[in-house]
Amino acid sequence: MFVGAAGVLFSTVAGVTLGLVAGYARGWVDRVFVTVADIQLAFPFLVLAVVIVAATGTSLANVLLVLTLSGWVLFGRVVRAEVLSLRESEFVLAGRALGASSVRLMFDTILPNVWSSVIVIATFTFAQLVMLEASLSFLGVGLPPSVPTWGGMIENGRELIGIAWWVTAVPAVVLVVVVLAVNILGDWLRDRLDPRLQL
Repeated sequence: MFVGAAGVLFSTVAGVTLGLVAGYARGWVDRVFVTVADIQLAFPFLVLAVVIVAATGTSLANVLLVLTLSGWVLFGRVVRAEVLSLRESEFVLAGRALGASSVRLMFDTILPNVWSSVIVIATFTFAQLVMLEASLSFLGVGLPPSVPTWGGMIENGRELIGIAWWVTAVPAVVLVVVVLAVNILGDWLRDRLDPRLQL
């Protein structure tokens, strides 16, 4: 769960910042952002993650790097789309007319209006990153074997299923329960934070 939370934090910072800049600047900055995001989405993530971790070694820093690479695109694309729709809003135009800098308009004026979407995405991304880390650990390319992870526990108990099924079943059930709980939390947050669903 720590790895998932840290991955969400790094993905949020990277994706929100890049999405804000790309959506506000437009032009070639936006084109580069969209191209890089499309290229990354074209690769199957699990294959890319296995290649990166196998090449760089199993460590917490490498796993966090892989999870951040998987998560930033969603944050960036959603924030970019919202910034493009808010960029010409009256309150942004008013701030620009009063002489506010681009940095202030992006971070003080536009960013607070996209936080609800970012929070909802963060909950779903957390569940996704927990599953991805468990998958990497199950395949033996996640965290080092000395670090206890749900994926590692499931993999270690695989040979004991016939005589001690609970060694694999307990971490698997806990993993499923955590992912379901976080997804339910994400649905609840979406219902609470999205003003369009309040009608």
